[in-house]
Amino acid sequence: MRLTSPLRGLAKIRLQRGIPFIIALATTLNLGQWVFTAWRVRPQPDPIPLHYTTTFGIDRIGPWYLAYLLPLSGTVMLLINTMLYASVVEHQRASAVLITVLTTFLELMLLAAAVLTFRLLA
Repeated sequence: MRLTSPLRGLAKIRLQRGIPFIIALATTLNLGQWVFTAWRVRPQPDPIPLHYTTTFGIDRIGPWYLAYLLPLSGTVMLLINTMLYASVVEHQRASAVLITVLTTFLELMLLAAAVLTFRLLA
């Protein structure tokens, strides 16, 4: 068995019907995370809320730049899962579709987390 790079699979990938739309939707949701975070979080000396739970309220605060870890984690997961899709699609199509759908769901949840956490910041 020969090991190949996951990036090599991107060149010869044959996308299934609907998959480009799902990947574009996940990318749009990730871009929405970046835009919303940049719109709501401004550089400031005071700590800002970084995590909120319905049970305890704000349970983590920190410097403003840590707020960008949320959309950054979404971008990293989007790239990793897209490369995983490219390496799996030829042999396991159902798993490849599941990866893209779950990636879109992940991006939606991260966008919701950003909106709910940073909505009160001015």
